[in-house]
Parts: sequence; C-alpha cells; structure tokens
Amino acid sequence: MIRFWNPSAVRNFGFTKDQALGRSLDIIILEKLQVRQREGWNRVLQTGQSRYVADELLAVPAMTSDGR
Repeated sequence: MIRFWNPSAVRNFGFTKDQALGRSLDIIILEKLQVRQREGWNRVLQTGQSRYVADELLAVPAMTSDGR
C-alpha cells in the first residue's frame, strides 16, 4: 500500500498524491510484471533478504497514469 507520494512521484508517474495514497503499488507496475513483483516482495518479507544492495540505484520499468 502506498503511504507516501512525493512531488517527484507525481511528475514521474502522473498520479496525484490523492490518487496514489492508500492504493497498491500495482498502479505503477506493468501488468505482466505484477506476479513477479509480488513473489519477490513476499520472499523479502519471509526471509528478510533482498537480492538488491542497500543504497544501490535500481531502475525498473514502470507505468504512468496514462498507461505509458
């Protein structure tokens, strides 16, 4: 659930703060990647381990409010 949405997120994704807060992160995750993202998130919650390094810049595909 999205609990924080800053002005950069508004610019990058096109959703206003009111549109994003309280919604699932799925609003910006490509539909074809949603299952994979949930599985990865659940694995991190269960194990406390991530394959990503803290402070590492992570670039992932995302979707804007107009579907781009």
